[in-house]
Amino acid sequence: MSPRALSRSVEDYLKAIYALSDSGDPASTSAI
Repeated sequence: MSPRALSRSVEDYLKAIYALSDSGDPASTSAI
């Protein structure tokens, strides 16, 4: 299975989740 390119909005969404959960706490949907 080859990797597919992600849209810019999906990349931004994943970056936000990563930044919020970087401290070890889960990222809540209301924080995103």
